[in-house]
Amino acid sequence: HVGSGFRLEGSKESDPGVDVLLLSYPDIFQEKKIIQKAYWFDSHTKLLGVVGYTSSSGLPTHIVIEDWRDIGGEKIPFRIERWENNKQVLQLNLESAVVLDGAEDGTMGGN
Repeated sequence: HVGSGFRLEGSKESDPGVDVLLLSYPDIFQEKKIIQKAYWFDSHTKLLGVVGYTSSSGLPTHIVIEDWRDIGGEKIPFRIERWENNKQVLQLNLESAVVLDGAEDGTMGGN
């Protein structure tokens, strides 16, 4: 945990702060090389907003997760973007979502 309540320079007091968490783990796609990802959460809602890292191809990459909506008592992001080298390469916009009742683990082959 790096810290909580970070704000960009020039932001207003009413702008949400950001809690930052750094995680390092082996990349299962690149010979288990250690990669580090930064996870930025809204300090107020605790919802994930950005994941930043260097991709296996060496490009600075960040995923933006936003437009969180309450669907059936669960928070679902309705917009996800992927940026590589400061260029947007993917955008996913949901028009609707449904949350179903949970299934027992045995139904899906789990323990």
